[in-house]
Amino acid sequence: MSGGGSGSIPLEGEAGRAFLQRRVAGMARIVGGVGILFGLVSRLRGFPWIPGEFVLPVLLLGISVATTRRAWSRAALHRFDEAVTIASCVGFCLVLHARGILHRADLFALLVLTNFLVTRSVLVPSTGWRTLVLSTVAAAPIIPLTYVAYLAQAPGAASSETFGVAQWTALAVGLSAANSRRLYGLARRVEEARRLGQYTLEVKIGEGGMGEVYLARHAMLRRPTAVKLLPASLSSEADIARFEREVQLTSQLAHPNTIQIYDFGRADDGTFYYAMEYLEGLTLADLVTRYGAQPPGRVARILADVCGSLTEAHEAGLVHRDIKPHNVMLCARAGLYDVVKVLDFGLVRSVGGPGGKSATAHLIAGTPEYMAPEAIFAPETTDGRSDLYAVGAVAYYLLTGSEVFSGDTTFTIFGKHLYEAPERLSKRAARRVPGPLEDLVLACLAKSPRDRPQTARGLRDALLAIAADEPPFDLAGWWAGAREQRPDPRHSDTGAATTRLLSTVRRDPRDVRSGSR
Repeated sequence: MSGGGSGSIPLEGEAGRAFLQRRVAGMARIVGGVGILFGLVSRLRGFPWIPGEFVLPVLLLGISVATTRRAWSRAALHRFDEAVTIASCVGFCLVLHARGILHRADLFALLVLTNFLVTRSVLVPSTGWRTLVLSTVAAAPIIPLTYVAYLAQAPGAASSETFGVAQWTALAVGLSAANSRRLYGLARRVEEARRLGQYTLEVKIGEGGMGEVYLARHAMLRRPTAVKLLPASLSSEADIARFEREVQLTSQLAHPNTIQIYDFGRADDGTFYYAMEYLEGLTLADLVTRYGAQPPGRVARILADVCGSLTEAHEAGLVHRDIKPHNVMLCARAGLYDVVKVLDFGLVRSVGGPGGKSATAHLIAGTPEYMAPEAIFAPETTDGRSDLYAVGAVAYYLLTGSEVFSGDTTFTIFGKHLYEAPERLSKRAARRVPGPLEDLVLACLAKSPRDRPQTARGLRDALLAIAADEPPFDLAGWWAGAREQRPDPRHSDTGAATTRLLSTVRRDPRDVRSGSR
């Protein structure tokens, strides 16, 4: 199974429709421009003016503009394609015959027609059968035109010359149909190669150490889906078995602030994948990078929702192990604002239940700036309180615009987590941080798990109590302004998504996934 790259030709779904629209518009633009250039050159060479000679090229340029102003349906785009093809062939043949370039206007017309049909078969995605029918209808008028022209100038040669033109026309039509059939067939095979069960991959929207993520479509459902592929470096039977178990565990989570897992499986070539909900919004890392430190009340509410997601996971015996700004997304959906989604449970492990500790319990895993001390020196001992340390580090980042600890190397950062006390937020933050919130964040960042809040549920309740005492924040106005600053990725050249709006896909180079110390 191979992912869809930018060089492939999409045929189905929104990506296929957008690709068809761009190609039809491009074809109309090319032919319209060539028509105008041909008319101007003819005038410079002294050929007589033909009434209405520039009507067709201008019309084609108008079609080109019209097809770029809005999203047209496939049916409408097919009608545009038919109009461009038939009008171009017939129009150029009529102009050439009307101009009367000696008695060989038929050959000039045949040359133009052949070039046009072959070019269209390469540029515009179409089945061989559709190209055959459309090309036949578009090219047929050259035959009676040739006969009429010869009948007036050389009656004795009319039949033989017309037969010759008909042969070459049939060859042009057949070549065009063969081109379309071959190119369409290749594109279809690529499309099939990009299928994973009921999902067809459309656009790569991100990659990282734990795999590549594509925007995909379901064969029958219309909802956009993000599909994550296990990288080749983690495709041993043991790795796949571990991922299957982790996805099975994660898919049991149903909290509204946890990204939903829809499905998982293996492709025919053994590639492991899982499908999850596709989200539009921005990560907390994006939030701070673009808009700076956030108001305390907003931060408290966001992190309360994060803790809501973690509460369900922890009570099910699962530890996330990679809570960080890149793995928490804010969305605006169904009239609600700052809808939180906790992403990427790819490092999740079980700390209890029938399965006991996972096979990855001894691994150092996570992002250095957000790793609890015990995750560094004794990763097999991590539990839900390790995630709460990361929540405290995320809170620090949101309130101050900077990480708790930073350094030139991973080991420098690890050392600070292990031995250095964090600076109080009130000294680093540019705006006021309420005392209770500062104390709570610093409690989360305690070196010993025993000194931190003991449960995600308890931390959530404490955050909600703090948020209730803070002035309200105009979320609707903020999101309206954020939308104006950020273009809609669904209208971009990459199809339905870009790396600006991701689900579980943003690469964070600071990720650490290594063996035990």
